[in-house]
Amino acid sequence: MCSDADINHVARAIKHRGLLGAEVRPVQRGAVIDVMVYKDDVIEVRVTIAPAGTLTQMHTHTEQEAIHTCSGKWQLYGDDSCTYYPESICIVPKGVEHGREILEDCRTISILRRRDP
Repeated sequence: MCSDADINHVARAIKHRGLLGAEVRPVQRGAVIDVMVYKDDVIEVRVTIAPAGTLTQMHTHTEQEAIHTCSGKWQLYGDDSCTYYPESICIVPKGVEHGREILEDCRTISILRRRDP
């Protein structure tokens, strides 16, 4: 599991890469840590740190989601399933029901556009 220092490091790195003035919200759900960054309620950047064996429930988004795999391995499941490895990118179209299973300890970055600017 990540420490508070790890979470703060991720949050600082995101803010200094073009999201200055953004709101950072670290959220821990069990062993999963999400660091969420919002800028004017328009874009959410979520850094997820999750251990192997983590499952997310099936869900949809009102906007397209892009997920970049930094490390580890995970599987997208739903109508289609696909396994993602480091440096791969997954695009989930808006409205598509999906979930994730973490196959190896994993760090991902997700970007969603929450509303029109």
